[in-house]
Amino acid sequence: MYYGQVTSNTVTVRTAPSARVAKDSHFGKEKIMLVCKVRGESVRGNDIWYKVPIQGVGFVSARYVRNVGNAPRWCTGNRVPVKALVNIPIRKAPLTAAAQVRTVRKGSTITAVCAVPSQQKNGPQWYYLTDGRWISSKHLRQNMPTSPCS
Repeated sequence: MYYGQVTSNTVTVRTAPSARVAKDSHFGKEKIMLVCKVRGESVRGNDIWYKVPIQGVGFVSARYVRNVGNAPRWCTGNRVPVKALVNIPIRKAPLTAAAQVRTVRKGSTITAVCAVPSQQKNGPQWYYLTDGRWISSKHLRQNMPTSPCS
């Protein structure tokens, strides 16, 4: 396990690595456990988010957490090849409002590293890619399920 010290009075736990998604809980100015890290929406120039061990899925912005000891490793999963059924935007964070960085063309195969739940009720999962970006699973075909980011 990895640890971090919250550097602000509180840090909000989010359901995905973005300040625009639902709040789950918060931590005070304390030492917290960190599972792994992903790239997400930038918070004051820092696009790293730490997954925290809470019930459900939780992420905190690295902007407000100082590493205690080694920095967490990158989140991993079971690395599943997925095929685009249509042209699909690749985004900086796992939500449709996040900035688009490029497009995966119909018929292309990419590798999904791990998954986080949708921010919409009954919405598609979001897959974390090997380049630190995100893609919606809505129009992807895969032969096996993608594991949660951990």
